[in-house]
Amino acid sequence: MSRKQSAFVKDLRVIDESGLVSWDLDFIRRIWEEDLVEIADFTTMLNTHVLTEDEDPRIWTKEKKGSFTLSSCYDNIHKGGMMEFPHKEVWVSDIPMKICFFVWQVFHDSVPTMDNLSRKGMININKCEMCCKDLETVDHLLYHCSFTIDIWDGFLLEFGVRWAFRKNVKNFFAEGDTNYFLEAGNFLWKALPFTICWVLWNERNQLIFEGKAKVKEKIVLDIKALMMYWASPLKKLRGFHFEDLVFN
Repeated sequence: MSRKQSAFVKDLRVIDESGLVSWDLDFIRRIWEEDLVEIADFTTMLNTHVLTEDEDPRIWTKEKKGSFTLSSCYDNIHKGGMMEFPHKEVWVSDIPMKICFFVWQVFHDSVPTMDNLSRKGMININKCEMCCKDLETVDHLLYHCSFTIDIWDGFLLEFGVRWAFRKNVKNFFAEGDTNYFLEAGNFLWKALPFTICWVLWNERNQLIFEGKAKVKEKIVLDIKALMMYWASPLKKLRGFHFEDLVFN
């Protein structure tokens, strides 16, 4: 967060003539309006700690003696009910590895969106190029964006599915395993979130780096074509033609 990675806490604290304490945190990126509450909470937390001239000790609170042990760390991780990574939802054998890796990035919120690049101090601009309205986060770009959500809704309607508003794009991958449809339908349903996310990401990159924008109908065709391409060597859509995906 701060450019002063090697600074001591006392070096970041500033006391003026009246005794008022402030913090020179020197953030590596621009502070947006939506960050202000979090920063205020953070500085309040800093102000609750009293600094003394004593040397700072290291205390491992998960061990009675205060010393770190590997066993106490292991026990604390598992005792806390830590959620396991949903690897079955991400690493799917029928989906190309490159796309699975991209989805892995989605789950870890590490896709290089404007928001993530801004947090790393690489850029000072954060705007979704798809809707030109909101900040570009992973969940906004791949789901909440007004341009994007119309595409999701269109495909869900074709599957005859009505869903309540999802909190984030990861929720769609959790619904991948189903036997609601025939073999072809089950494959298309499982591949759908992978395909939509991958096509939207590539569309976003074309828009930013090449200045090329597609109409929504063309993006929908690209999504259907990619699913057909993935399914062909697996023989998941035997008896189906691309026209069946386009017009049905």
